[in-house]
Amino acid sequence: MECFTALLMGRAEGGGFIFHPRCQEIDLVNVSFVNDLFIMCGASDASLRVVKDTLELFGHILGLRPNLSKSTCYFVGVEVVEEVRLGEILGMSFFSLPVRYLGIPPTTKQLRASDCRVLVDKVRLKIESWGNKQLSFAGRLVLINSVLFRVCNY
Repeated sequence: MECFTALLMGRAEGGGFIFHPRCQEIDLVNVSFVNDLFIMCGASDASLRVVKDTLELFGHILGLRPNLSKSTCYFVGVEVVEEVRLGEILGMSFFSLPVRYLGIPPTTKQLRASDCRVLVDKVRLKIESWGNKQLSFAGRLVLINSVLFRVCNY
């Protein structure tokens, strides 16, 4: 993913790309997690074409192509008609905020316990329904990890 970031940053500096307003000061264009990639940019044709071209170049170089049917665009402060048009540039479905990632709303502020309450309640409900009294500590750990994975990837 460092290769993708370098490609995107190089293309962003080359012109046409508009940084997301809250990301320009720190030159942030993307954040990646295990199997997820968040690309932040201004909602313009030029920016999305730079992103699309960079994804295609990255796929050509490394053979790693995003699954566009599983990919989603999120827009903030954009009219619905414009969302549809911009989403078509990338060939992805689109949604409006608020959104939840792994069951928790993404935020720039520190998470509160109440923000995670739904996730904690789901995990607790699954764990308490098990007949886990006969399981070893390691067995319980495996079950908890399995539930966390399923709950967070719904």
